[in-house]
Amino acid sequence: MLEIPAVVTGEPGRLGPSEMAAESPFAVVCLVTVGGLIGYTCPTWLILRAPVTTVATRSHVNPIVAVSLVSAPLAVRASRRRS
Repeated sequence: MLEIPAVVTGEPGRLGPSEMAAESPFAVVCLVTVGGLIGYTCPTWLILRAPVTTVATRSHVNPIVAVSLVSAPLAVRASRRRS
C-alpha cells in the first residue's frame, strides 16, 4: 500500500544496501515465519477448542487489536540504527 507514495517520492533511488542493517533480511524472514506460524496455528487451535460463536468473534476483534498494537508504539520514538 505504501509502494506508490514511496515510488512517487523517489525512495527506491535513495535506498541501497549501505542504508540497511545487516540484520534486516534475517528480521524479515523471522517475522514472516513466526507471524505465519502464529497466524495460521492459533485460529486452528481455537476452532478445535472453542465454540463456533467465540471463534467467529475473532474476525471482529483482530482489527481492533491490530490497530491498538500499532498505535501504542507510535508514541515511542524510534531509535536510530547504529553506524
